[in-house]
Amino acid sequence: MTTAIVTGGTKGIGAVTAKKLAERGFRVIVTGRSQEQADAAAKKIAGEVPGANVSGRALDVSSLDSVRAFASRFEGPLELLVNNAGNMSLDEEAVLTKDGIEATLATNAVGPFLLTRLLLPNLRAAAHARVVNVGSRAHLPKSGYGAEVNWDWENMKGEKSYEPMTFYKNSKLALMWLTYELHRRLAGSSVTVNAVCPGFVPETVAEHAKGVRYFLFKHVLTHMPNAHTAEEAADNTVFVATDPEYATRGGAFVGEKKEVSSSEESYDEAKATRFWKIACELVGQPETL
Repeated sequence: MTTAIVTGGTKGIGAVTAKKLAERGFRVIVTGRSQEQADAAAKKIAGEVPGANVSGRALDVSSLDSVRAFASRFEGPLELLVNNAGNMSLDEEAVLTKDGIEATLATNAVGPFLLTRLLLPNLRAAAHARVVNVGSRAHLPKSGYGAEVNWDWENMKGEKSYEPMTFYKNSKLALMWLTYELHRRLAGSSVTVNAVCPGFVPETVAEHAKGVRYFLFKHVLTHMPNAHTAEEAADNTVFVATDPEYATRGGAFVGEKKEVSSSEESYDEAKATRFWKIACELVGQPETL
């Protein structure tokens, strides 16, 4: 049976993605920050999808120890890894994980990078396998949301300055670098690597908000013309996860089921290689695969 892992699958886009894959006959492993959350999500899908083969496992992608523990317990071939789990901090000051990594970068880029690296043997053991990274066009210049992407190699921990939306956008730029670099390094293999943009999904932002911001994202911005539902966003992820074209082709960035351009900076191979080296140092992995 074809196996899929969906990180951050307990709510929002991840939960819908996991359900849609279960409906397509995948054996789905849903991850959540706690075993209880993961089990509850798996139980909900099982109740909604007759015959679903779904289970839950604990995984906090912001914790390198949690990622290592999860990967060490996974056995057998893996056909699909959906790196969906993400974080959008609303903190006014930078927060570092116990690994000393800025929390948004850890959750959105570094943790998924380590998870993918550790599961590569399982992905390679499958006849064909796919990695789908959930990115965002928010990393493009002038994408809105009140801040600009501003990658600073000397400020990765927010020591000099910190603006939460800028660091969110920076993390999504970093994820694009890792996506394209991994694609280049896996050229000629049976594993493809692509990224998707879910679009503007206000209901998922509301999950992290409180007070007025919660009301705005939950009840007002959901009616904007450019807003997408979690269902629509998940359809895009599932498209890249299942469309025959992406079984053999990687290095794409897809939004609304069509390929779109990422930022000019994201295509900078020198910067991608530089961040790849930094990410390898952060997670204790060799630069070569």
